Amino acid sequence: MINHKSYHSQNRRVEESASCRQLLTGRTTNRGIPDSSYGKQVTILMLMILISLSITTLTRAQIPRLISYQGIYTDTLGVAKLDSTYSFTFRLYNTSSGGTALWTETKSIATKKGLFSTNFGDVTPLSLPFDVPYWLGIQVGANPELLPRTQLTSSSYSLRAIKADTAAYTAGATLTLPFAGSVSTTSPALSITNSGGGRTAYFKNDHPTTIFTPTVHVETRGLSNGLFSYIDTVANVGSAVLGQTMGNGQAIMGNANNPSSSGIGVRGNTTGSGDAIYGTASGSGTAIHGVSTGSGSAGNFQINNTSSSANVLSVGTTGTGNGVSVIVGNSSSNASGVVSAVTTSGYAFRGMSIGTGGGVYGEVTSGSLPAIYGIANGNGQAVQGTNTGTGSAGRFVLSNTSSSADAVFITTNGTGNALDCRITNSSSSSPTVSGTTNGLGRAASFTVSNSSNGSSAIYASTLGTGPAAYFETTNSSSTSPALQVSTIGGTGIAGSFNGRVKVNVLEILGGSDLAEPFESSEVEEIEPGTVMVIDPDSPGKLKPSYSAYDPKVAGIVSGAGGVKPGLTLKQEGMLDGKTTVAIAGRVYCKVEATMAPIEPGDLLTTSPMAGHAMKATDRDKANGAIIGKAMTGLASGTGLILVLVNLQ
Repeated sequence: MINHKSYHSQNRRVEESASCRQLLTGRTTNRGIPDSSYGKQVTILMLMILISLSITTLTRAQIPRLISYQGIYTDTLGVAKLDSTYSFTFRLYNTSSGGTALWTETKSIATKKGLFSTNFGDVTPLSLPFDVPYWLGIQVGANPELLPRTQLTSSSYSLRAIKADTAAYTAGATLTLPFAGSVSTTSPALSITNSGGGRTAYFKNDHPTTIFTPTVHVETRGLSNGLFSYIDTVANVGSAVLGQTMGNGQAIMGNANNPSSSGIGVRGNTTGSGDAIYGTASGSGTAIHGVSTGSGSAGNFQINNTSSSANVLSVGTTGTGNGVSVIVGNSSSNASGVVSAVTTSGYAFRGMSIGTGGGVYGEVTSGSLPAIYGIANGNGQAVQGTNTGTGSAGRFVLSNTSSSADAVFITTNGTGNALDCRITNSSSSSPTVSGTTNGLGRAASFTVSNSSNGSSAIYASTLGTGPAAYFETTNSSSTSPALQVSTIGGTGIAGSFNGRVKVNVLEILGGSDLAEPFESSEVEEIEPGTVMVIDPDSPGKLKPSYSAYDPKVAGIVSGAGGVKPGLTLKQEGMLDGKTTVAIAGRVYCKVEATMAPIEPGDLLTTSPMAGHAMKATDRDKANGAIIGKAMTGLASGTGLILVLVNLQ
């Protein structure tokens, strides 16, 4: 593609100028000469050809004729050739193909990042009159000349230069405005070069009441950029495009007005360490403001370099305001103020504060959604708090006195713990979990709500030398136990200790006897209150008594009259049994008063009535067959009386 544009120059003594842009590709030419020595196709992008013929006097012989030429030496992929010195041959023809070169110049030119520049005519003088069309041919090294050739097209100044050559053109002529021109060319239609310190071009709209009329209007119907600004000096710190406004409008505004396209209103691109888009606001305005009235995002930030460790968006403030303030202004919207997603091992959202402020702050003034909500679909934490200072890693406070909700509510659908608390500092003496209440409720409450769950509601374990659990009441006026264990409903036990138990004072509140479980030789279940004797035919087992004054008497089955065993002794797996027999203490016993009435304090022995006791009236037979003493009496018949078990 060759574009040609004409520009008005402030140098009225320019005699001739022309500018061309050409894309030349080394390949097999129409002459059938293959470009095989290249290794791969070579592309030379000629950015500018500027012919500047300065007139110092009106004498034609004194005019130095030079053509300033710049280009980029690349391969077919647009990659600049290695920095080196290459041999270039330039030729001018009066025909687009064939013919004989009217002027030829060969020189060695060094390239830097592909870029090179030279002046035509500094080796072989340009003696051509430039009064007819010319075509430029280029050859690199011994390779064939690149095709097609490029035609040199005159601009408005080269037309004026013709006048200078032929009619002693004088300085002071101006361009008549308004000016409108049209040209079909592949070279720049207008090219202006300023080697001084002033502006290359200056456009000003001096009408104060003009509204929304662009000072400069650039329009393109092709696939190229509407406006291209290029800085080719690496030491330059200026902006490629600078927008400045003294009013209330935008310094730079980009519109993509085609609703069916994916065009971009404003796009910034940088290959260095600078910012692609940089906005500065020295007043109360916004440095960069994105607004979307359609269905797209107001702002989208992406890093497409997989090896980059930079933040996608970095926000910082030295003021007293928030680093980021996100507001969902639609009251009917269920959308989140901030959504952060990550598909790698990094953090979806990370808040960090190096001052006295908080890293992350979430607030909900209405509604039932959480102030901070974290979701992790992998093996990471949904929410993690880490503090390297002296504060807490996490803190949850309910300041509403009428709220009955939990300050922290934790659930899990997995197989791990709902809450896992650890202290990794081996020198710390603080508790892993501390619960404190200033109200009337419990400091801690643990519940297993699954009726088929056989696990403990609380499990305490220690690998140290201290107790696994410690309970203490520090209120000296309190009469409540430091530890209370009970079972409500069911047949389970309130407490179980596997190992040695040591107490200062043991007080039994649930029963009044000392009992042991025994195996019975009887098949049927034995009723509480039954008098039991040792079964000589079944060693280690008991059976109900059947005779009077039996010296094998062992005790009374516990549980009659609503009095439960107070303390039960057994060794699981060794001395088990299903019948709990009281061997000491108070227990209700089945007795019969048919032979003699029973009064409190009477000694009791076995009766001929199965499983019953009676008053021991024969002192000689009673020796070794006494069950205990009656604590209540029975005048006649049978019944239950309270007995103090004391075998003798």
